[in-house]
Amino acid sequence: MKTFKKIVAWVAAIVSIIGMVIAVAGIFGSWVLYSNVTNVTLSLLTAGDNVVMAASNGVNRLDERLDVSQQRIDTVDDKVISLGEELEDTSLLGTAIANTIGDDLIPILEAVGDTAAMIRDTATAVDDAIQAINDIPFVSLDGIFAEANIFAEIADSITAIETSIEETQKEVQERREDRIEDMVDRVTGKTDEWRGKVTGVQNKLGEADAALADSSDNLAALKISLPRTFMLITIAVNLLFLLIGIAFLSLFFHGFSYIRNPEQSLNELLL
Repeated sequence: MKTFKKIVAWVAAIVSIIGMVIAVAGIFGSWVLYSNVTNVTLSLLTAGDNVVMAASNGVNRLDERLDVSQQRIDTVDDKVISLGEELEDTSLLGTAIANTIGDDLIPILEAVGDTAAMIRDTATAVDDAIQAINDIPFVSLDGIFAEANIFAEIADSITAIETSIEETQKEVQERREDRIEDMVDRVTGKTDEWRGKVTGVQNKLGEADAALADSSDNLAALKISLPRTFMLITIAVNLLFLLIGIAFLSLFFHGFSYIRNPEQSLNELLL
């Protein structure tokens, strides 16, 4: 019977040694895992923040170009009224107005359209980044935009404005039979329409910029809160492994004590 108890004591001692090694390895491994997970998470958050900043910068550039577009529309409006007062031939007036639209409006609208297309692609990258970040444990970020495909809508609106301007340019060249007053009124009516549409686009840009700012703030907050959360989890895991290690250490001492003195009773061994 003593031999069997000694065998059990040796098994307990060996198992306790293995358990203590596993506990120490678990503590060490948890800190290594904490470091790796934190670095990967911060890299992912930084990448997402960079994409958001790129989109925000694009929004600001687009808004500035739309401001220029508004100024150009005002310039075209003034020039059309002035040309209507100076020219008496509708053919010459139509050509002059078409040239004014082509010189003052179309180039800036093309630049605006290119910027809008670029931002639309960036917006897709932003949402992809947000989805990747949402795969991180304890993270739940909303999508960037309150409205679905807001940048696609902005790009489509700009394309519609550009198309309307090109159609108006073509129309004033072809409708040479119109009276001068009618031609001027038609173009100035269009400029009022373009102003309203550009203002509508700028309002949407304001919404998108606010959403991007919120996302940037959320990402900045996550850069602070997530490492703290991971740290608390790591500390909790360490405490668990420490308790397990202490339990195996106690088992080792009791087993080793019995091996040295197999005459001990169970009560004496536990004490």
